[in-house]
Amino acid sequence: MSSEKLIPDRPSQLYDQIKEALIFKFGDELDVKGYEDVSPEIDKSTFLIEFERGTGHELNHKGQYGHCYFVAVHVLISNGHKRAALAAMNVCADVERLVHYNSFGIDTDSINKPEDVTSEPSMFSKGEGGYEGWTVSWKQTLYLGETEEEEPRQGIRWAINPQNDEDPGEYHPIPD
Repeated sequence: MSSEKLIPDRPSQLYDQIKEALIFKFGDELDVKGYEDVSPEIDKSTFLIEFERGTGHELNHKGQYGHCYFVAVHVLISNGHKRAALAAMNVCADVERLVHYNSFGIDTDSINKPEDVTSEPSMFSKGEGGYEGWTVSWKQTLYLGETEEEEPRQGIRWAINPQNDEDPGEYHPIPD
């Protein structure tokens, strides 16, 4: 993963960063796909990344608009793996830590700490389709776009009972 932190301007960049983090952490051990790529036959243990829904969120302290997404990573382990359900649970624990430490390479001003991180057997459990599944899910607030530039400060000025607080002409430099 790149050491430069991303300032995202599209929600899909969070998806890309999650995918990159999973590949970095697990290498070629598991495939990483979008939830829409699920098929009845998965030939290799797989992560499925799903964005379930999103809601608007207030601006952050730097003026970026927030979007809160409900994200899930489904871990599907082939039934050919010994103790596949336990292996899926173990991998979910690793994914939880990745989520907890917000290890997605996104600038910390552009992403909040994840909330409500949970893991549980998924709808892909019970061995149907030839694999066992567990899911890690969480809420993730992402702030998109560039930050608002702060106005440059040009010293300290003061006024006593100004008629108009917003009029810079009513303020005077503090005498030395």
